[in-house]
Parts: sequence; structure tokens; C-alpha cells
Amino acid sequence: MTFYGKKIKTRLIELGMTQKELAQMVGIDVTYISKIIAGVKGGWKYRQRINEILWPIEELESAI
Repeated sequence: MTFYGKKIKTRLIELGMTQKELAQMVGIDVTYISKIIAGVKGGWKYRQRINEILWPIEELESAI
């Protein structure tokens, strides 16, 4: 598992969200999300959308 994969997995747990829910929100198959988390795929095409879902800008701004 890559650093990015660990961050996704941790954040999913924090939000009580499943990989399936994230995949549906991103618009990709759950197996692809699983591969991104495992480090099999980089998921570069989808990282921005994943980040927007898991770490919304409003939340980041309130942390500053």
C-alpha cells in the first residue's frame, strides 16, 4: 500500500464511507479504487476528484 493509499483508507474510515461509495462518487469501478489504495494503479486521472470528495475545500479552509 502506498502513502496515498493509506491516506485514502484512513479518511474513508474517518468518514464512515466505503470504497464502493467513493467509487460511485468518483464515477469509476470499485475494483479500480481498490487498486489505487493497494498501490497497483496510480489513479492519477482521478486523484483530484478523490481529493475533492475526501478532503473538501471548506474543511481544509476551516483547519487553517
